[in-house]
Amino acid sequence: MIWVEYRNSNGLKVPHHPPQSNVAGVKSSLGLTPQEMRIVKYHDDTIAKGTVGKDAEGRPVTVYSTGIKIPAGEPNAGKFVSVPGYDNVKKKIMTEGEAYNRWKSEIDSNQWPVYNSGEELNARSKAMHQIMDMESDKAIRARN
Repeated sequence: MIWVEYRNSNGLKVPHHPPQSNVAGVKSSLGLTPQEMRIVKYHDDTIAKGTVGKDAEGRPVTVYSTGIKIPAGEPNAGKFVSVPGYDNVKKKIMTEGEAYNRWKSEIDSNQWPVYNSGEELNARSKAMHQIMDMESDKAIRARN
């Protein structure tokens, strides 16, 4: 895959990715679990709602995947969960604590992906981020 940098209408450098028609193939090739697909759906919903945010460097934010170690005494204690750290209603990046509290009932009911280690979480998050990277142009247009 070839990645080319270009500048968007705001003059920001952003990566240009292969056509979005490849997104379905990437989704298929990653073997995403239903919980991981929910992260991707959150990304898609943020774009569809037009509530894409931006980070400190001006890049689009649709999910801001946040890895949290599940506390002792909770189901899956000691494991790691990936949840959206971006509130696509308030258009705000949440702290880890805010994200955990926001999604706690859904974490407890196994609606978000849970991993045995932080390394596993990071590897799967990186894989899912391929989809979001491919759709960065779409996210930028939804934000403007």
